[in-house]
Amino acid sequence: MRVGLGFDRRDASTGALAGVIHRAVAEALRGASGLDAATPETSEADAPNVLETSAEGGEGNAERELREAVRLIESHNHQVVNLDITVLGDVSDSETALPEIRERVAELVHIAPANVATKKSEMNPTPWLEAGNGVAAIAITLLDQISDLDALHASIRSGG
Repeated sequence: MRVGLGFDRRDASTGALAGVIHRAVAEALRGASGLDAATPETSEADAPNVLETSAEGGEGNAERELREAVRLIESHNHQVVNLDITVLGDVSDSETALPEIRERVAELVHIAPANVATKKSEMNPTPWLEAGNGVAAIAITLLDQISDLDALHASIRSGG
C-alpha cells in the first residue's frame, strides 16, 4: 500500500473548485505511485472559472490531468482505495458543489463515492485564503497494488 498527498490552489477569479480538487487528487495519485511522474505545468490562466465537472462533457485541463494520473497508476497495477479531500478557503458554492464533485472524482478514479470523503475546513491557514482571494484543496489517497484490476474495479464500484 502507498499513501500520497496532493495540494493545489488557484485565484478565486480564475480557478474553479472542481479544478483545484482534481489537481490536488492528481498530485496525490502521482506521489503515491512512486513513479516520479512529472506534474503537467498549468497556469492559473489555464483554469476556466466554471465548474469543470459539467454534464455537458466539457473536460477541463484539471480533469484531463486527473485522468492521466489514473492511467499512470493503473498501468502500473495500482488502484485507488480511498481519497480524503479538504477544501480550504471561503468558497460560497462549496456546500452545494462538493457532493457533485465527489461523485465525479469517484467516477474518474474508478472507486465508489463512499470511498471519497470531501469536506470544507473552517480554518484558513494563510492570509491569501482569508482575504477571499482564492481556493485551495488538500487530497490524501491510499493506493494498493493489485493483480486483477477488473475484479478490484467491480468490487470497489459496488462499494465492497
